[in-house]
Amino acid sequence: MIEYRNIRRMRALIWMLFLTFTGQMSGQKPTIEVQPSSIDVSPWYSTVKARVILKNGGMRTLARSSLSAVTNDALRVVIGKQDTPALPAGGVSVWPVEIREVDKARLPGSVLFDALYTTDDGTREHAYASLAIKLTDAGQQKPVEISVHGTFDSIAANRPGLGCLLATNNLDVPVNITRIDVTLPPSLHLPANKTPGPFIVPPRSATRQGIELDAAASVTPGKYSVPFELRAEWDALGHHESRTLVVNQDATVGVFFESEILKALGVPSFLLLPGCLFIFTMQLLLAFGLFGLVRT
Repeated sequence: MIEYRNIRRMRALIWMLFLTFTGQMSGQKPTIEVQPSSIDVSPWYSTVKARVILKNGGMRTLARSSLSAVTNDALRVVIGKQDTPALPAGGVSVWPVEIREVDKARLPGSVLFDALYTTDDGTREHAYASLAIKLTDAGQQKPVEISVHGTFDSIAANRPGLGCLLATNNLDVPVNITRIDVTLPPSLHLPANKTPGPFIVPPRSATRQGIELDAAASVTPGKYSVPFELRAEWDALGHHESRTLVVNQDATVGVFFESEILKALGVPSFLLLPGCLFIFTMQLLLAFGLFGLVRT
């Protein structure tokens, strides 16, 4: 009697385990997975590849399935042909995908994939997965950087401001600086034989171009902002890229000797009228007892 009861209990336990297992299997739904799920790109990449895998973890056969994608980051998604349209239980199917125009998109960006599948009993359902695309740590840098260095705080006649234009190339390809435009105020000019021209910056390098700012024949003393505009171009992975870069440099223009006197007096030149300049100059000369004159 006891053995019979144990046999019944064992049968009941086996039956419960079978129902639990089959219930879990029938409750599992197909899923999709993107490999890789995240891609790091350099700023000049135009196309990257991935694949979307459909896994049928349920007990029913998938009669057909399709894949679509959506993105708000200006990426163009091209979905290839599925290798196994009809998928049995436990089967796996793959779509190859290409993400194009990455170099024109807003990064970091993402693509959401939507797999629509139909089971053998006519049920239609969706499975979702996403792909993240972001710039590499090196790609966070600007491709090309420019800066101006030098002494431009006391430009006067026969006393030019001397410095250099520095272009830094953070790319693995050479960069061609095809144009340099300098917008000068009327009180400044660039010597014709010393105007910076086009040059090439090697990969992962920096190149300097000399700059000389001279005072014009007629100047208005004061501080001016001088913008430098450069056009940078390069070729990478079959694409031609270009950037317009602008940097501003402050320059102070004065009149030789007048500027030295004003510095001694501690008076900014832009606050003085021509007559005031003469009066302050005479006061300074009297203070030093020049010309045999003594102030009483």
